[in-house]
Amino acid sequence: MTIRFACPKCGRAIRTSDDAAGKSGKCNDCGTVLAVPRSALTATVPRSEDEILAPWRDTPPPPSRRH
Repeated sequence: MTIRFACPKCGRAIRTSDDAAGKSGKCNDCGTVLAVPRSALTATVPRSEDEILAPWRDTPPPPSRRH
């Protein structure tokens, strides 16, 4: 069986085998150290790109600084 979950920082979908349950690993995208859920029931559902970017979509960029 496979455990599927999402990186809590970047939302990348992660898939691993059951023997990795409870162990630590790194996200391949952002490098965040994370714990593999013990079962599929405790895993978070991978989020879509729209859900991840929604809070920043309507936020204007910060003003540029000129030195």
